[in-house]
Amino acid sequence: MTGTPSASIWDGTEMRAFLDLYLKALANGQASVFIGAGLSVPAGYVDWKTLLRPLAEDVGLDVAKEHNLIRVAQYAINTAGGRARVNQRIVTEFSRAAARVPSHDILARLPISAYWTTNFDSLVEEALRAAGRRPAVVHAQEQLLSREDDADATVYKMHGDKSRPDRCVLSMDDFEQFADTRGPFLELLRGSMVEQTFLFLGYSLNDPNIDLVLAHMRSRFGSDRREHFWLTKRTTRGDHPSDEEFHYERGRQALRIQDLKRYGIQTILMDSYADLEPILRHIQQMYRRRFVFVSGAAHSYDPMGQDSLETLSRRLGERLIDDGYGLISGGGVGIGTAAVLGAASRPALTLGSAWSRLRVTAFDQNIEDATERHIRYEQYRENMLSGAGFAVFVAGNKAQDGRIQPAGGHPQRVRDQPPARRAAHPDRGDRPRVRGPVA
Repeated sequence: MTGTPSASIWDGTEMRAFLDLYLKALANGQASVFIGAGLSVPAGYVDWKTLLRPLAEDVGLDVAKEHNLIRVAQYAINTAGGRARVNQRIVTEFSRAAARVPSHDILARLPISAYWTTNFDSLVEEALRAAGRRPAVVHAQEQLLSREDDADATVYKMHGDKSRPDRCVLSMDDFEQFADTRGPFLELLRGSMVEQTFLFLGYSLNDPNIDLVLAHMRSRFGSDRREHFWLTKRTTRGDHPSDEEFHYERGRQALRIQDLKRYGIQTILMDSYADLEPILRHIQQMYRRRFVFVSGAAHSYDPMGQDSLETLSRRLGERLIDDGYGLISGGGVGIGTAAVLGAASRPALTLGSAWSRLRVTAFDQNIEDATERHIRYEQYRENMLSGAGFAVFVAGNKAQDGRIQPAGGHPQRVRDQPPARRAAHPDRGDRPRVRGPVA
């Protein structure tokens, strides 16, 4: 679902603090995400209750009346004398076709290198591949030692993968043996929660999946904890059949929110699950404003002359990096290349993850078929522009039919963007500013 989040979602100091801290973590390469079933259900997959419903019925239970679904799964295994029926349920439900929701694609395009999940499906890794990334998928502890060298993101599937239903974590036995069978995951998560800022999505506050993971982690946290965030829906009167139940659940939610602070987790309450996608889209848009797309081509350098125009472009690249912004470019005759060289020369670019602030797309010059070349170049341009909040075009001319003509291309694509994508939001204080002359 798209649209604007409920107006009240932006009013709280918690939301503003979350946006500020998480955007800083993204910019510093220190952001991670932990994804629950709440992102997979809108895509067409089942939640835990639906997955276990027929298994509960087999043992005479009603999942609507049961709060401990892990124990329900164990009862089903005990009664059947094995987990073959449980395994088949996983295969049946997670082999069906499902379509990613926009939230998956937004998350895949953020500069996150570690995606943690307790889901069995493959939607996260599919979104990463669709975004042109190369994910390593880790769902068994032996895979922690043999990840792909060229991966630019890792999907840690804490509870297993649908491809190995026999090893999926679902029952009491599975959770009780978790530290033995998946101990390295816990150790890696512990280290990550010290070094990274986590955003928990798709979990209710009483979700047993994440609850038991945190229970294993509790003894490993010291007093100096990094701050993390949990986005979930506040309980409302419409969620409950009576005032009495509503007040009870609201009180329980408040206690749970307080309890999560033991792990350094701050809870951000949404009025509706429909608020999630717009919030993620806002994060994406705010992060894009840290990047400036610089392009241009010059067959003719009049009236400035080649040296002056290339010096201007080089100093533009230098100043963007010095002022904390990122540069996106596809090169270009003289102009884009000069900007890239200027950016690459700055000392700030050699610090930690700062190299991610320079993104250069090389246009394949060896595509002979004109139609294929046009399609590929359009894809290159769309990918570059989709990652930038601002665009700067220098010169932009070409020789055609013996005359100097406007080069077209990128400026037209920017004009074709919806207003929300191309507006510079002059009323905000986060616009790129270049202090002092650049030439």
